[in-house]
Amino acid sequence: MKKSIILLVASFYIIMMSCQNNDHTNDEHNHKQESAEHDHEGHDHENEEHDHDHEEVESEVSHDHVNEHDNEHEEHAHEGHHHDYTTAKVELMSFNQIIKASGEIQSSVNSEKVLVATNSGIVHYADQKIIEGMVLKAGQTVFYISGEEMVDDNISVKYDQKKAAYEKSKYDYERAEQLVKQNIISDREFQKIKLEYLNIKSEFELISKSYKKGRGNITSPSKAFIKTVFVEEGQYVEAGEKLACVIKQDKLVLRAEVSQKYLNKLSDIKSATFLLPNNSKIYNTEELNGNLLTYGKSLNAGNFYIPVNFEIDYNNELFPGSFVQVFLKGKKENNLIVIPKTSLIEDQEHYFVYVEESHDKFLKRQVKLGSQDGENIVILNGLKVGETIVTQGAYFVKLASMTSTLPAHNHSH
Repeated sequence: MKKSIILLVASFYIIMMSCQNNDHTNDEHNHKQESAEHDHEGHDHENEEHDHDHEEVESEVSHDHVNEHDNEHEEHAHEGHHHDYTTAKVELMSFNQIIKASGEIQSSVNSEKVLVATNSGIVHYADQKIIEGMVLKAGQTVFYISGEEMVDDNISVKYDQKKAAYEKSKYDYERAEQLVKQNIISDREFQKIKLEYLNIKSEFELISKSYKKGRGNITSPSKAFIKTVFVEEGQYVEAGEKLACVIKQDKLVLRAEVSQKYLNKLSDIKSATFLLPNNSKIYNTEELNGNLLTYGKSLNAGNFYIPVNFEIDYNNELFPGSFVQVFLKGKKENNLIVIPKTSLIEDQEHYFVYVEESHDKFLKRQVKLGSQDGENIVILNGLKVGETIVTQGAYFVKLASMTSTLPAHNHSH
């Protein structure tokens, strides 16, 4: 009986231990599963962090792209900032009193040279382009005169005669030098022989300069251009006859015709500016090494204008005979408002300038004009010292004001 109870207790104990082991195994399995789930959640968290990092990278890239786009926009805006107009501040300046006159460009008296025939004969052009305005080099042959067809005044015959006379007189002179040393001839006789020799030598040298291969050559004395041609190809001319007039390219004369009401101011004039018709370029006598030659001291009958003459350097842009507008400069006046003529806009016979109120904002203002020298002009009313005006490109500002879009500014004050 006692054995049976012991066996029953032992079986119960074994069953209980078996159940505990099974529960512990299940707990370990559940714990492992929870750990696995936790690990999986951790992996998802890392993925989320990775996704977050990726979003930050994309945000930075997008931000850089926007910045680059903005920079490109600024650069393009800067590139489109063209220099369409210029501004400057109004200041007090000195300015000469101006006498406005009409004038003419003339050749200098010393610059004109008339080419004449050195012998009689038939004129031939040395070049087929011997026409008015042709530029000549110093020593260039312009005409040659042939005397081969002539019975009288044949230059070849004359040259041979002068050459023979020269050689004979030279021999006589050299012989006389020896005889006078030996007192065989008197000094008076020697001087007579010497004088004859020098005269024949001069004549021979003169004909030798123009004689070449049976003809007389007429050359230009210096660099010049042809003003007038007086003869035609094949024409017969006498010795001394005018062939052409050339103008040396060294000096010109600016001649201004001044009204007699300025007679008492002419003594103050020292220089001038001038311009050609339909040409905005300003020429200055000072820049052309000009100097005042003379001005009239009286009036001729029937002439109400007084001539004022400046000698200036030759300039290829200035042609003798050209009419010009002249601004004679007199006494200097100080503390005047002077602006460039390019600042002005004309509208219905009134003149205006554009005054800057703020950056790229301008006010059109009418002004009253004073004297001018072709380049700058005095403003009598309408502007104040310190104001900023458009000096170049005022026309573009006017057009832009019609479209409410100002042209780009070069910020050059």
